[in-house]
Amino acid sequence: MRRNQSTLQAETAALESRMDGYRGDMNTVLSQLSTWVARSAQLQELVAALDNQFRTLQAQVGELADPYAEVRSTLESRQGSVVTIETDAGPVAGTLIAVGTDFAQLLEPTGDMVFVLIDSISQIA
Repeated sequence: MRRNQSTLQAETAALESRMDGYRGDMNTVLSQLSTWVARSAQLQELVAALDNQFRTLQAQVGELADPYAEVRSTLESRQGSVVTIETDAGPVAGTLIAVGTDFAQLLEPTGDMVFVLIDSISQIA
């Protein structure tokens, strides 16, 4: 019986020693995991910042590729309305009938159709 008790005590001590080793290993893994979580958060912030920079650059490239997008958008929102468009050659007034990629089409009160190049527009009223 004494032998069995001694054997059990030795096995218990060995198991406790192994458990201490596992606890140490687990603490190491948890420490590494904590480091990785912190690094992941930093990377997520970096990705968000880069995404914002990309969107800004994309908008700037869009403006360079289509410098009249804003004017065309304003014209499109006024389509069907009576407008006065200031141009390099003077004002043109009438009902805005159509908006193309580089022109606006107006129907003047006289019945004349006028095409105005978007790049000559200085103001829309």
